[in-house]
Amino acid sequence: MPCGDCRAATSPPDSGSAPPGYAIQAGCYFAALQRLDASLLTLFLYTFPAMVAVAAVLLGRDRFDRRRAAALVLASTGLVLVVATVGTGRLDPLGVALSLSAALVYSTYILVSDPVAGRVRPDVLSALVCTGAAMSLTVGTTLVGDLHPGALTASGWGWLTCLAAVSTVAAILLFFSGLRRVGPTTAAILSTIEPVVTVGLAVLIFGEAFGVLQVLGGALVISAVFALHARLPAWRGAPVAQPVANDA
Repeated sequence: MPCGDCRAATSPPDSGSAPPGYAIQAGCYFAALQRLDASLLTLFLYTFPAMVAVAAVLLGRDRFDRRRAAALVLASTGLVLVVATVGTGRLDPLGVALSLSAALVYSTYILVSDPVAGRVRPDVLSALVCTGAAMSLTVGTTLVGDLHPGALTASGWGWLTCLAAVSTVAAILLFFSGLRRVGPTTAAILSTIEPVVTVGLAVLIFGEAFGVLQVLGGALVISAVFALHARLPAWRGAPVAQPVANDA
């Protein structure tokens, strides 16, 4: 997979360049959150790195080498240890379907974004995606009667602004910046560090317990980052005997 520096922008951005699907993914996620525990939802959602890896290889977008394979195994195993020990509620079929739909849509979103991120600046692409998602979700929540801006307090608007600016706009900008440099598979695998950071912040801010298995899981996820950059020795077969020159 060529790096982002090798895929420099060669064409001006246009409004049709923004990859679709972010609003759909968010809608599926929050709908699933009403039916599943957050920990269980996270486990289903973070099947997307494997989906991206397989699809990227099949589409010829990426190479699935030993480093990426090792990193995917480490990250997935660590994620299970981090999240599964938090506790899981009942397995609601519709909730599972929605969470897997969110993972599938997000995988498609990453793969569609990959070539676009190579020719459109990350800040421009982020602005297009966020604007489109905001418009889609505003229309959608209005149609179903869930949009009640007057019910928010000043504190609520403050937190909403933080969520929009930091957790959405900044996060999408950084993701697109990384995507154009490392490709879809590596970007998806590195995204698994998000639940580890979430659990860590919950411990620091809310004083939640952090068990041994969660510590081990977090270490595995972090080790996946190093696995992606490890220099593995090439496989070498037995040396081939060279013919001996006959001086006679």
